[in-house]
Amino acid sequence: MLRPIIFAWIALLSVPLWAAVERKSWNKVRMIGGTFEGKTSRYDWNATITVTDDLITITIDPVSVFDKRQIIRMKPSAISGLFAGSTAWRRTSEVIAPATLRKPPTLFGVLVDDIGAAILYDTDGGKRGALLFESPYQYLILRVLSQLSGKTIE
Repeated sequence: MLRPIIFAWIALLSVPLWAAVERKSWNKVRMIGGTFEGKTSRYDWNATITVTDDLITITIDPVSVFDKRQIIRMKPSAISGLFAGSTAWRRTSEVIAPATLRKPPTLFGVLVDDIGAAILYDTDGGKRGALLFESPYQYLILRVLSQLSGKTIE
């Protein structure tokens, strides 16, 4: 009688581990900048990144009531580069105007240097697009996108 109960507990405790392996959607994402329209706030972690086998969907909820929700859809083949850390800031500022992308001040140059991840992609109109974001899961997001698109993370 004790053995089935132990197996049931082991199965219940291991289900969250199985579910975490296949995670392809993250909602704790803060958009720092990019080629999307609208404003960003350093206090709003209001974006969601969802990845499927054939589509990447980025949903940016508005900062204020008067703005509208933005949805960016791209195919994995449209990704031209994946970047992390200070390289992400540099590569994103190559695509958009550098004055619009404000990097937070560093404390003696060591604390804020690793913040940010960037996705560079080609839009349907032939233009280059860039998304700079921050998330506690940014390296996991970049790894999933790297496996899906075949691009390496710089």
